[in-house]
Amino acid sequence: MNQSTETVEGLSPATEPQWKNPVDGAHWLRDWRIGEWLSGPVSPLFETLVLPRMTESKENAGLGVIPWQGMAPRALNVLKPWYSVQHGYLFSRSDVWKAKTLPGMAHFVLRALAKPQWYARWLENAEPLFDELLADLKATPAEQLSSDELITRVELLVTYAAEWWYPVAFGGVDVFFLSGVYNRFVLNARFPVHVLLYGYSGPQIDAEQQIWEIAEAVRGLNLDSPVADQLADSRIAPLVETFYSRYGHVLDSIDPVYPLLKEQPQRLVSAVEAYLTTPQPAPVKRADRTAAKRKAATTAALQAVEGRLIVGRLFRRILTFTQALASNREQVNWNFQRAFGELRETLLLLGGRLVESGHLSQPEQIFFLQWSEIKRLITDPEVASNPSAVLVETADERKQLWLQQQTMTAPSRIPPPDDATWENEGFKGGGLGIDRTLTGAAASTGTARGRARVVRQPADVEQLQPGEILVAHATTPAMNFAISRAAAIVSNVGGVTTHSALIAREFGIPAVIGTEVGTEVIKDGVELEVDGDAGVVRFL
Repeated sequence: MNQSTETVEGLSPATEPQWKNPVDGAHWLRDWRIGEWLSGPVSPLFETLVLPRMTESKENAGLGVIPWQGMAPRALNVLKPWYSVQHGYLFSRSDVWKAKTLPGMAHFVLRALAKPQWYARWLENAEPLFDELLADLKATPAEQLSSDELITRVELLVTYAAEWWYPVAFGGVDVFFLSGVYNRFVLNARFPVHVLLYGYSGPQIDAEQQIWEIAEAVRGLNLDSPVADQLADSRIAPLVETFYSRYGHVLDSIDPVYPLLKEQPQRLVSAVEAYLTTPQPAPVKRADRTAAKRKAATTAALQAVEGRLIVGRLFRRILTFTQALASNREQVNWNFQRAFGELRETLLLLGGRLVESGHLSQPEQIFFLQWSEIKRLITDPEVASNPSAVLVETADERKQLWLQQQTMTAPSRIPPPDDATWENEGFKGGGLGIDRTLTGAAASTGTARGRARVVRQPADVEQLQPGEILVAHATTPAMNFAISRAAAIVSNVGGVTTHSALIAREFGIPAVIGTEVGTEVIKDGVELEVDGDAGVVRFL
């Protein structure tokens, strides 16, 4: 693959990093597409193992393991190279291959109109196939596999995860597809177009409900001991074990260097404490309310086109298709994460084998090796039989560089947002205005005021207090269990179809998404007003 990767071998704290345009005239967005599932700079293992396979999946409408039917032959109509890694940060190219975009979109629209249920039917067939593939892979416990077999297992898991990446990236098209027709023929001030696409049950609501039930069980014990101790109580521990067995693989990042939810018990403790401190209705009841709003909006929209033969048929078919996308989005995201959860555990096991053979001193060092280096350690007899301290030093040096990169302020765009050529790309973006208002995409309706809680690393979300405004680069799935405490969400990246926006609408809180500089200009504790209708954050 002709992608652009720039590795920085040495960067002192005093060095000002240079953010270069690797292709003259190209336009790059930080943490766009795949990057919305990342949490800062990427590890060497992600860059050399996961990223290439996900790129292949995106470019080819999947990898053929769980075949997509009826899609355009080429899914990615962006010019190559379409990603660049600079100082550890991922940038995705936004320049579109216009000659292929229009035919691809026409194919998509015609198929959606002809068979509006095709996506839902695809998922009905794809999920059992994926379940079978994972079951076959896990039939033999990883601990019983040889190191060579673990290599094969890792590569299969990356393929399975990458296979789901295409429908994850594809799913966001629903709002754009529906809004044009809705705003032209239906527009109802009571119901923004997003209301038509939320309030569906799924794994996220189920997980929240389980946390709420754990909190209610703890409340029933009426003990004075710390919540962490109460979760270990024999009357509560089975509930916790069940929760982790179902949801322990939830991610902070698709980079396997980051721990899974089940490796961070304080996350569950904080979520339970929040329910105990501020009692709330069961999440399923909140979901029922949002579902009722969706149904009311759907009824009103269909009444608006009643009697209009052509417009009515067009709108009904588009609505059927986009609601099928929306109703299954969380399930697709769920499957995407399942493979990654297995991947991290397998890599740590492989890292443990490399510790036993003397190649590494800690299993976690595996994340700071390149995949080709790991494979040589396992498959090349000469390398495998001669452990060297150099590799340990290399892994440690790369980790220190990675930690240093986390302190950098990477630009939101290359070239900078004030470059006039961005107007041709259609990316207006956000930013801080001269009136000290921060602008972005109006992603979830409503207005809220509160103190800012700036989350720079996923684990920082534990500090979020009830009624505070969550300010983050992006929200990750593992953050969802804290969002019930937030009054509103402000994020640097994303749009109206990304995770931050979707989860805000499900929780019924305002959100302004894609501000680009929110975490840079907002400080912890400042008072904010988030206007999710106007897409504006005001400093009070």
